[in-house]
Amino acid sequence: MTVTEAVGDILEEIAPGEVTLETIQQRRKAITETLEGNLKVSDIKPVGSHTRGTALRTSDADYLCVIARKHVTYRRQPSNSHRIMDRFVRLVKKRYDRTEIRKDGQAVTLDFADGGVVDLVPAAYEGTVSETDGYPVYRIPNGEGGWLRTSPEALTRYMKEADERWGGRLKAIARAVKSWRATAPEPTPLKGLWIELKLASSELVMEVGESRTKLLARVFRYLADGSFDAISDPSGASDPVPACRFLDRMLVQERLEAAADAAERANELEEGGNAQQARQAWRDLLIPKPGNATDG
Repeated sequence: MTVTEAVGDILEEIAPGEVTLETIQQRRKAITETLEGNLKVSDIKPVGSHTRGTALRTSDADYLCVIARKHVTYRRQPSNSHRIMDRFVRLVKKRYDRTEIRKDGQAVTLDFADGGVVDLVPAAYEGTVSETDGYPVYRIPNGEGGWLRTSPEALTRYMKEADERWGGRLKAIARAVKSWRATAPEPTPLKGLWIELKLASSELVMEVGESRTKLLARVFRYLADGSFDAISDPSGASDPVPACRFLDRMLVQERLEAAADAAERANELEEGGNAQQARQAWRDLLIPKPGNATDG
C-alpha cells in the first residue's frame, strides 16, 4: 500500500460510517415527535457539517428547530434567547430523562450514553435576502441571550461550489484538518466551520499530478502562515465566523506550525523510501486521541 493510499484510508476512517448516519436519522425522527406541537416547531432541519459533507465520525448531529417568530420578539423587541433554550431543555428532558442535556452556546446539547451528541438550535424564520439567492435566513441564539442571523442552506451551497473548484477534494481535506485538532492531549481550539471557510475562500487547489499528501502539507503550512481573523459569511446572511478566542491564537498557530512541520517530514520520509514510517507519521498527525472530541 502506498502512503497516499494509506492516507486515503485514514480519511475514510475518520468520516461518518453507515451506522452513525442511521443513528442520526433515528434520533431526528424521535426528536421531531418530541417537539412537534410544542413551541410551534414547524420543521427540524439537519444542518452543520453532516449536511456540508465535512463531518467527522465523532461530529455532533446539528438540527435547526424552526419556531414561530413570536418567540424571538417581545413587545417588538428581541426576546432573551436563553428563555427559549430553557424551554427546549424542559421539553427534551421529558423524553430523554436519562440523557445528559445542557445549554451549550447556541444549542441545546443532548449527550447520549453511547457517545453520540445531538445539538438542537432554536431558529425563527426571518425571510430571504438577495445575497442568498432566495435561501431562507433564520435568527438563532448567539450564546449570550441575543440572536444572530444565519442561512445554513446558502452555506451548504457555497461549500459545494468550493469543493467543485477543488476537484472534489476540499471536503476530505477540511475533514483531515478538523480531525487533527483532536490529536493533542488537549484538543486544539480552532473552530471547524472557520477551517472550512478559510480553505474554501483560498486560492489553494490540487495541482496537476499532486498527491493528497503533498496537498495536505501545503494546507497545514497555509493555515500556519495565515491570519486568524474572523471570516465573513460568503452569503452575507450570517455574522462573521471567528477562528478561536483571541487568547488562544498563539497556541493555535504554534500547533499548526508543528502540524505543517510533521506533514512535511512525513513527505520527506516517503521520498526517502521510508514508506512505513511515513504512513505512521500521517496516522499520528490525523487520528484523534481516544476520548477527544471537537466541534463538527
